[in-house]
Amino acid sequence: MEIILKGIRNRKNQFYWIFLVVIPLGIYYFEVFSISLNIPIWDEYDLALVWMGDYLGASFQERLTLLLSKSNEHRMVPYRLAVLIDYLIFGEINFRHLIILGNIGLIGLAFVIFKLNPIFKKKPLLFVPVILLIFIPQHEIIEWGVVAISIIYLYIFVITSLFFLNKKGNGNFTISIILAIMATFSFGNGMFVFFAGFIVMFLSQRKSTIHKLIWSIVMIISITLYFSDYIFFTEATSSHGFIIRPVLNLQIFLTYFVGFLSPVLKHSPILFSIVGLVVLVYLGFLFLFKWQYMKNNPVSISILFFVLLTGASLAISRVGFGIIAASAPRYILLQVIFISVLYIISIDIYKDAGTRVFNVILFASFALYGIRLYGNIQRLKMDKMERTNGLTSYFFNPNNTSLDYPNQKKAASILDISIKSGYYKPEEFVQFDLKNKEKK
Repeated sequence: MEIILKGIRNRKNQFYWIFLVVIPLGIYYFEVFSISLNIPIWDEYDLALVWMGDYLGASFQERLTLLLSKSNEHRMVPYRLAVLIDYLIFGEINFRHLIILGNIGLIGLAFVIFKLNPIFKKKPLLFVPVILLIFIPQHEIIEWGVVAISIIYLYIFVITSLFFLNKKGNGNFTISIILAIMATFSFGNGMFVFFAGFIVMFLSQRKSTIHKLIWSIVMIISITLYFSDYIFFTEATSSHGFIIRPVLNLQIFLTYFVGFLSPVLKHSPILFSIVGLVVLVYLGFLFLFKWQYMKNNPVSISILFFVLLTGASLAISRVGFGIIAASAPRYILLQVIFISVLYIISIDIYKDAGTRVFNVILFASFALYGIRLYGNIQRLKMDKMERTNGLTSYFFNPNNTSLDYPNQKKAASILDISIKSGYYKPEEFVQFDLKNKEKK
């Protein structure tokens, strides 16, 4: 009888786990498919449309160079490859495909985070708060292909690279290096994976001096290539901006770890700083008083270090944008990864906290999920309407547009060339709407 009751309880827990995971995933991908449009946003005019025109008219060697070419401070090779593959398969660039491809990667990201702690296999319900943090329809990520592909796959590359680096064997080490290179050429902060990798190697002690030397050489070569022909983006900062505004730098740094709480903290710089400080103090507490556990989890520590480096670089390079830089939607995913890893570490350290504590965490997670979901969906609907209207304005009058690009004249010209060349065909429903208006 006891065995039967235990089996029933296990099936109940399994049902709850599946139910609590399916809801946020279902909502997330419903929004992905309903919000995504085949309309370029901001950088995509240059990164995809202009780039494709250059690529089609280039020689083989020039095409390789174009794949590695930079945009502002970033070299986004995975995104350019996705654009190219989409064109080769369908004969045109479809930005909706790119958005969907990028967001599918979120399942892979959740999986690699799941693998950080074996406890989730036995108690999958403990992973629900992480799901609720990650699978929230987020402005920019859910509607902007370049952000979705570059950022989501960057974090997959980073975490997976560190995961393989922590394993024995030259094969795993080789995979780790390849993934680290891919991370470096996915987005600007990807290169920090090499620095985070040293933590894994020194704590795990599974890598020889030769391995560390090879890692260092590959790091130097990769970063050198990354900065070759590099022009620093100076719009948001100056060469000494971070020196003359240290208080703002600190505020941006503290805000970086809790920017996802914007709907709750009401974008208050003071509240951001206080809550961010609490998070970092807790992290310091774990290092000081729970080091015996921490040192046995080098991958988790290295991920936290990667986020800390990213936060520091943002505080320096984006000081001109102010606090809003740290709470921008494109940075929120890494923030929730940081909090998720802290949570994963904590549930292992405080195993005996009891069911009540977890129930409080689960309730708080659902409450935060609901607050964020409501605000984000409203924003996404507005964005969809604005972009549809923007493209419609182009068809009505290319000389008077409201496209999502800083230079309207240039954007219209890019669309002209792309449409005439045949590698971009705008949304059919926009053209259908235009024909209906013309009939009226």
